[in-house]
Amino acid sequence: MVKINRLFLSRLTTESLWVLTGQVVSVVGQLALIKVTTSLVSVSDYGLFTILLVGALFIERTIMTVQAGIIRYYCEADDQSQISNYWRSSRALLWRASRVALLAGLILVTALLLLGSIQLALDVLLLLPFTIFMGWNTALNGINLAARRRRIHALAQGGEPLLRLVVVALLIAWLGPAVEALLLAYLAASMVVFFYLFRVTSSFLSDQSVICLSQPYPLDIDWKSKIWTFSWPFSLWGVLAWLQQSSDRFSLEYQVGSDSVGLYSVLFQTGFVPMMLLSSMMSNLIIPVIYRRQSQSEGASHVISPSSFSRDKLTLLTVSFLGALTLVAVSVSWVWHSQLMSLVVASSFLRYTSLLPVMVCAGGLTSIGQALSVELMAAKQTKHLLAVNVAYALVAVAANWIGAGLFGVPGVVMAVLFSSLIYVLLLWGTSSALTPAVAS
Repeated sequence: MVKINRLFLSRLTTESLWVLTGQVVSVVGQLALIKVTTSLVSVSDYGLFTILLVGALFIERTIMTVQAGIIRYYCEADDQSQISNYWRSSRALLWRASRVALLAGLILVTALLLLGSIQLALDVLLLLPFTIFMGWNTALNGINLAARRRRIHALAQGGEPLLRLVVVALLIAWLGPAVEALLLAYLAASMVVFFYLFRVTSSFLSDQSVICLSQPYPLDIDWKSKIWTFSWPFSLWGVLAWLQQSSDRFSLEYQVGSDSVGLYSVLFQTGFVPMMLLSSMMSNLIIPVIYRRQSQSEGASHVISPSSFSRDKLTLLTVSFLGALTLVAVSVSWVWHSQLMSLVVASSFLRYTSLLPVMVCAGGLTSIGQALSVELMAAKQTKHLLAVNVAYALVAVAANWIGAGLFGVPGVVMAVLFSSLIYVLLLWGTSSALTPAVAS
């Protein structure tokens, strides 16, 4: 028993160190990238760049959503010795989504050219392949996460921001402080990460296929259908999720101006995003465990019946950790908001530093909500998540629009905090109500 516990603790310690390393490098890289970018481009150009990234997010959230099912079903395919069929089906679905995204993007580029918006058409043309690579990278990295290959996941997660940082500096030195230089840098970094992830993931899955060939499981499982059935609700609520995540910037752009978008974006990236990155360390640790446990539970009983006690305990521990992390981060940012912002953004972006703790709190609340949603995704209760996400998106869009119109950047920051709180309350109520029903 002692030997088993030691082996378990050794593996857990190693995995935790890799997760922590990936998260820390990712956060440091993101913050350094913000510092370099805001020092080299104007406030209005930075605002335009973030608006373009919002467009990339739309394609990923509405077209490339098969990644959700791919990540979810890795453990089940592994347990049933179906890695080869699973990997073949996953690639086919990703290629299909890529073709749809490419077609939609080319139609948009053609329309912009016909309208005479040549510069914007060029920006979209650069943004399109970046979006497709980003979708593939999310799926490939998710497979490695589900397989508990922490080192690969950490290298990809921490390496991409550093690659972006280096390429941004080089391209701006060559092309000047233009939005196109930023887009090219993001595209180049995503391509490098894609080729690395595709090579190591393909090699790993090929080895897994050879190992599991002798297992007595059926060979006619329709993984395409299973993955798509799980993923399509994400496409449905992806539109509303995109509206929710982009309405803050669009509301400011329409009602205030591009400068306000740039000022708000640095607050979001220095307060909200780091909290999400740091909190995902816990999610990266628990998601493979929960998915594997759910897969084994279904394999034994053929019904959806998660073990309520252990999984509720794991979820509660995760939420408690994220809550404590949020309290500490809010306290630190409340006392040293000016100093912290000065470290990561240029002086021209420091108008609203006092709002940093509010944005940190919003990021912490959202991360708690995402931790609560993991249990429902593992139990394949996506229809209930759809209802929660629709309500959350509608509240966020309305709050962002009202906040921008009444108070500008401070109004949108408070709106993000309000909608994040609503998100947590909705998910807590839904998971509390459904967990006993699912277990039964």
